[in-house]
Amino acid sequence: RFISKYLSDFDNLDINLIYPLLQLGGSNREIFYETLIGSLTRNSYLNKNALFLLQNISMGCFQADWEKWSELFDKIADLPEISVSHFRITQKLLREISSKLLDEAWQANSSDSNNNETTAAVTMVYEEKKNDSLIENCKTLTDCVSAVSEGLIVRIVEVVWLLLMSVFVDPSPSEEEVEIKETSPSQDEVDKFLSEMEHLCEEKQLQRIPWHIIDLIICALKHSDKGNAENLVICLKRIRQNKLMSSSNRENIVIPEETWALVKGDKNGAEYKHTYKFQHPATGKCTEQHGCCGFIIKVCVHKKNFFKILFQFDHMVGSTNDRIVENFTVELVTDTTYYRDTDVHYHNVITAGDMCWYGVYTLSLPDGSKVDAVQLPGEWCWWQWSFWNEKSFLKWFPEGTESELKGSSVAYNVSDYMVAK
Repeated sequence: RFISKYLSDFDNLDINLIYPLLQLGGSNREIFYETLIGSLTRNSYLNKNALFLLQNISMGCFQADWEKWSELFDKIADLPEISVSHFRITQKLLREISSKLLDEAWQANSSDSNNNETTAAVTMVYEEKKNDSLIENCKTLTDCVSAVSEGLIVRIVEVVWLLLMSVFVDPSPSEEEVEIKETSPSQDEVDKFLSEMEHLCEEKQLQRIPWHIIDLIICALKHSDKGNAENLVICLKRIRQNKLMSSSNRENIVIPEETWALVKGDKNGAEYKHTYKFQHPATGKCTEQHGCCGFIIKVCVHKKNFFKILFQFDHMVGSTNDRIVENFTVELVTDTTYYRDTDVHYHNVITAGDMCWYGVYTLSLPDGSKVDAVQLPGEWCWWQWSFWNEKSFLKWFPEGTESELKGSSVAYNVSDYMVAK
């Protein structure tokens, strides 16, 4: 397994790899629980890696199986020697768990009438941290297959993104220009990759990539001056031709954005509200009196001090008070109270699993030609890489290529309804 191979020698693992593995694991925390139990059983003490893992693991994972995690706490309590660090981590866990239980109790007993501020109930469409972890760890076709097999990837569009951002590209920003890899995966490797992906798509029912999106990517890559572009286009065309990996224009409805607005923003980040008008085929005759059928996408940008990130690498490489994007999330809002000040209302037949949110840019190339390119949400554009020092690193297109946003849309898949009918 992709993560398991790193955790198999957990006690000797480089501590700097643990946090990226946590991010890559997403909500799947079972493997980390087993790792901690195994480490405590072998050593009868909390080594530095186990302590770091406990300090950084999300308390959200405790909801899945309280009994298992209670067993872990009991093992910590039964350690032969209790240090100050053990006491602190136990205190931290208890504080976070208590806080979570109080929050849940408050939310369960709160009603709309006594709340001046509403927190939207949402489902995730995209998360930047997960995307960054995938780019960092999936550098080959085999890595991509492993990530899909472990449930870290649930959309084919994420696989295509890895081909653009990592498999065919060196994704590590440095003081030198990021370069397109000189060699492509071999024909045999591509054949094996597509065969394994087809099997996984049939087994796991991954969300297919809309033709509309992959066509825009293919069309743009035809204007690339990089040698690898032709090989990547061939691979993308084969994905497009596979019905288990792609969905036709007939199966998808492209929904343009109606309005967007800044809800709130400060030095710590911002929240945006994007509205879309769309009547799902399964809605039938709508009897709602308020506004049009549709949905809201909430986009949140979370920032943090840059020097805090620099310190995570055990050495100081610079200091600054600038704030950079720590995470970027795109969520479908399902709480109807969030729709009160808009001209759309929500029906629960609309789900995040059926939608792909993206932006369309016009690329102006140095030779005067123009081409549209699709961009998924996030900090990085696949045609160029902009690092924290605001220097742009050339990727797929000639130096001097400029881009301008045309607008954002949602490709919504209605194939399940079509089959049902």
